[in-house]
Amino acid sequence: MARQITYEMCKKMSDYVLEKGFKANRPLAVVITDDAGNIVYANIMDGFHVRGISFAYHKAYTAAKMTRTGREFKELCQRDNIDVNVFCDPKMTTLIGSSPVRNANGEAIGAIGVSGWTSDEDQQLCDEAVKLILE
Repeated sequence: MARQITYEMCKKMSDYVLEKGFKANRPLAVVITDDAGNIVYANIMDGFHVRGISFAYHKAYTAAKMTRTGREFKELCQRDNIDVNVFCDPKMTTLIGSSPVRNANGEAIGAIGVSGWTSDEDQQLCDEAVKLILE
């Protein structure tokens, strides 16, 4: 398995998410980062506001940096009463809708962030997309 996120992984995850958006006729934005939070792949559906890329990016960036899902990070911050600003990183967010991407050995190699639907739906799409690359 790859030590870093590959184009094929990115395309497979993005295609999955966008296909869901097309079938539902509900636009989405998807951003995939490497393990350092750098954008390696991004897509936005027609009809979606351009700010969606920013939301998806910040979600993916946070999942990459914290190596946990958006939901897990938000729950951690709520449980421990942590303000995201204590991380001194303006790219971090507690918005839900991201998942770290791990290789078969469990090593974090990147993250995916999705924006456009409800937080729970965005999170579910991320989680499902990540499962695809481990099959």
